[in-house]
Amino acid sequence: HYKIDGFRFDLAGIFDWEFVDILTNHLKAIHPECLLIAEPWGGEYKPEGYSKRGWSAWNDRIRNTYKGYDPEHHKGIIFGVWPENLHRYSLENIIRGTLDREEHGLFKLSSHSINYLESHDGYTLGDFIRLVLRSESIEAPLLEEQRERIHKLGAFLLTVSQGVMMIHAGQEWSRSKKTRVETTGEWFLNHDSYNLDDETNYLNFNEIDLNKELHEYHKALIDIRLNNKALRSSAPECIHFKVYHDPLHITFSIDGESVSSPYDYFISINCNRNTDHEIILPEGVWDILISDTIQKTPKSIQNSYMVQKSTGILLRRLRDTSN
Repeated sequence: HYKIDGFRFDLAGIFDWEFVDILTNHLKAIHPECLLIAEPWGGEYKPEGYSKRGWSAWNDRIRNTYKGYDPEHHKGIIFGVWPENLHRYSLENIIRGTLDREEHGLFKLSSHSINYLESHDGYTLGDFIRLVLRSESIEAPLLEEQRERIHKLGAFLLTVSQGVMMIHAGQEWSRSKKTRVETTGEWFLNHDSYNLDDETNYLNFNEIDLNKELHEYHKALIDIRLNNKALRSSAPECIHFKVYHDPLHITFSIDGESVSSPYDYFISINCNRNTDHEIILPEGVWDILISDTIQKTPKSIQNSYMVQKSTGILLRRLRDTSN
């Protein structure tokens, strides 16, 4: 009656499979295209089991690898840190969709992977960045240049990772969850604001102008992703990683043929905070779709390009289909 598209279940790790199967069959009988999304932990950790049943699930491996889960003790690659126990092939599989047939995989299909960097739980991405890159004072939501660059890098990584991109409300302008301590009047960045009905959890859209470039950058990324299917649902065998000496420099190409795209793509992400890296491009003329800035006027390059520290570049080339 209400035309609901689907349901997202909190702490779905507590459900037993008999209940999940009954629920799935019941909902699919009403609406065969019903979207079912699990937060696949709490009790047990079982994203693979949900994927086998056709559900999507939150991908905490992307969150932990790209951003990290603790600003003090566990930072992700956007901060120029290689996470402990992360193998290069695991990172490649995460970008391909975190598929269960490869290292550290979780999902049968990349479309089951809900990729995210922040949610209603925990710090916002902006606050996580503010805590990692501490200064004498934490100004929120206004971002300094380095913080904005890392925020963009996180958004870029999400955009070029196979699966479903989830953006938490306010993430696109680096919303902060600041909470005032009543007794002292001081502010702190809140990571667990579930029980507050105050400005901590409010969305103040007037703040967009403080980080307007970041907001526009997110809009551009969303538009690019919507109009380039290869960035979200390519066959894993069409994604080819390049040899690189710095593990924080991640470079790969996507053959758009698997999604009937006339384009091929070349993507280079430099998570190193201290060093720029040169890339050698395959033959042909490559159009820059986006780098660390929005391409307001079309620009093409060939041969090579210097990827600046803490930035990424997304290139596209029309494929020769004459043969």
